Amino acid sequence: MPKLPRVAVIIPAYNEENVIGNCIESLLRQTYENFCAHIIDDQSTDTTQQIIRRYAEAYPNKIKLQFFGKLGPGKARNRVATEVAADIYAFTDADCEVTPRWLEELIRGIDFEGVVSCGGPQLAHPTSTDFQQKLERFFSLTSPLIDFYQNKTDISETRHNPLCNVAYRSEVFRSLKGFREDLFPGEDVEIDLRIKQRGHRIHYNPRAIVFHHRPESIAQFKKVMRAYGRAQGKLFRESGPRRTIQYIGIIASLFTFGIIIASLLLQNLGLLVAALLIVAGFYFIRPNSESLLSILLNSLEWFNGFLIGLFTNKSPPPGMNIGTKHDVKT
Repeated sequence: MPKLPRVAVIIPAYNEENVIGNCIESLLRQTYENFCAHIIDDQSTDTTQQIIRRYAEAYPNKIKLQFFGKLGPGKARNRVATEVAADIYAFTDADCEVTPRWLEELIRGIDFEGVVSCGGPQLAHPTSTDFQQKLERFFSLTSPLIDFYQNKTDISETRHNPLCNVAYRSEVFRSLKGFREDLFPGEDVEIDLRIKQRGHRIHYNPRAIVFHHRPESIAQFKKVMRAYGRAQGKLFRESGPRRTIQYIGIIASLFTFGIIIASLLLQNLGLLVAALLIVAGFYFIRPNSESLLSILLNSLEWFNGFLIGLFTNKSPPPGMNIGTKHDVKT
């Protein structure tokens, strides 16, 4: 019988005391046995580290606590990957719960000639609130633009998998020097671009499922949109458009600036005032209710982030938990 690939599951965590225990419990229910989970506490100020330590002491062969000080998610993931020997690196988030066959299905999806990575769907957590379910519907409706969902029923080739549910062959991950540490979020999109540029293949397995907690409020949702927009703007500036949503971002930006420039050239004060009102509304006037309309309007914060990423070189701070209830955000 062939030897099962050794898998290192790598999970950064910051102030996740309410969810990290359930995440670890889901890992302990895996049908795939040849793995060890390395959970990095990124200098949490709550009891996250103590919770991880309790599990590490109870299951020393399956759970390892890692602590390197304050690194941020990209550096933390890369640090473990450089220090831990494994055939496969699998990644999920601390606010995710993986299904029992998660690792088994990731390995099944990666076990093809030329395939170096495999991921799967991230679904709303079963305990989601009404607002989080509305977010799920929004993401589902916009999935053709943002690659959030893939309507596939079997293992198939894809361009990109989310970092909360993905695995890479370790030799390829190391040869690429891991994730970009100056890009958060969006480092998963960027590494998949490099993988494809090298001629490798990426698979998607709809049976490799994780449940992911969605933002709990409109304020958190806006931060998510801004952060992801900024990452896409930065990637657009560096390497041009690679995704549908980037085209939309640059078209919307050009349209807005075009109205302002046209009004100035035509010396049309009324048009200029109207243009400035549109821009002001775009950036500042958003309803705070939790309706689908509010979600749609606040998703425009993505374009705000896109412009920031497009025109500035500022790297994100090493915070985590974009869109969760904790205070350290990007």
